[in-house]
This record gives sequence, structure tokens and C-alpha cells, in this order.
Amino acid sequence: MPIRELLRKPFVKTLYAERVDLSGKQAIVTGCSIGSLGYATALQLARWGALVIVTTRRDTAAVVNALNAEIVG
Repeated sequence: MPIRELLRKPFVKTLYAERVDLSGKQAIVTGCSIGSLGYATALQLARWGALVIVTTRRDTAAVVNALNAEIVG
């Protein structure tokens, strides 16, 4: 059994978070370096329709461009 499934099993019945409509909502996500947990969180929130504001210690423009590229396609 994969570790993700093993850890989520006691709490929820689904393997991944269920989709939530976040249209019209805003979120601030810190620590959004590419490849980080913050980046993955920002990406998922944006896919669900939220306006996401990201912060990072490094090149913020590169992170925004990477997020836009993944969301748009």
C-alpha cells in the first residue's frame, strides 16, 4: 500500500482531496519554490479556481510563470 494511501486512510475515504469550487476566493501561499509543498498547494488552489498570491525567497516571477504554464496547459 502506498504511503499516501496509508496515511490518509484513517481520516478520509478518498485518496486525494475532493474538488472544491474556490471561484471568487483568494489565497496567500508562502514558500512556493518550484518543487516545494507550497508550490503544489498553490497549483491545486489555482486549479480549483482561487486567485493565488505566492511568495518565495527566490525568483517569484519564475514561480508565477511556471504555475501559469501548468494551469493553462
